[in-house]
Amino acid sequence: MPELRLRAVTDDDDFQSFMATMYSVFLQDPQPDEIELGRKFTELDRMFGFHDGTRWAATAGAFSKKVSLPGGALVPVAAVTGVTVSPSHRRKGLLTAMMRHQLDDVRSRGTEALAMLFASETLIYGRFGYGLASSNAVLSGRVRDLGFRADVDLGAGTVSETDRETLLGAAPAIYDRALANLPGRMDRPGPWWDYWLHDSAERRKGTGSIRFALHHEPDGSASAYAIYRPKSDWAPAGPNGELHVQEVRATNPRAYAHIWRYLLDIDLIRTVQYD
Repeated sequence: MPELRLRAVTDDDDFQSFMATMYSVFLQDPQPDEIELGRKFTELDRMFGFHDGTRWAATAGAFSKKVSLPGGALVPVAAVTGVTVSPSHRRKGLLTAMMRHQLDDVRSRGTEALAMLFASETLIYGRFGYGLASSNAVLSGRVRDLGFRADVDLGAGTVSETDRETLLGAAPAIYDRALANLPGRMDRPGPWWDYWLHDSAERRKGTGSIRFALHHEPDGSASAYAIYRPKSDWAPAGPNGELHVQEVRATNPRAYAHIWRYLLDIDLIRTVQYD
């Protein structure tokens, strides 16, 4: 077996190969459009792994981000990503070596006191000092069972469907204001929005195209948004559509409630799922 060397990604072609390996280990086909968008916010010196001279055998990386703390402060964080070991190179200590290398690198930078990740297999990371902060949940329910309490105040604002350009003119500011009340959530600079809103057949997974809604206060200011995908379906008894909600953010509780009411009231939808 060729000798393995731990090294960083060197250039864009190397990055393409690195990402192809990462996608493969996650049992996915490489998505060139996503890789191109991700390159815009990727620091190559933070992407590294084991290479055998021909191909990547293991990968790991981190993004330089900020995370919201209780109380609203934003602090630098190493957002760990792309941790993989190819099936042909498992149980050779590669993961341990990469985690040690990464944590040493984070410490040597001197700017980040935290490293965080969304773990595909949570039991792995306790070996390297990571602890469980929260669990990810997918929420779903039948629309008829998702009524609001009578005392919920929807305010006097309005909600309407909008296009991507209009959403991008308002959503980043809404997200930044909402972030103060979302401990553990990371910031989302400009290039990350392009990645977050990217629409493709792979991301749709059988749903329709991505859609957007904005909530405006009576004075015209935007105060909430929703990003979602509908899935048309019909049962013998009639419409049986699904709504897959990607994100809802708001600057105040009334706007948040109102835009959720809008989503729940979309015609032909019988099930809502918050991914």
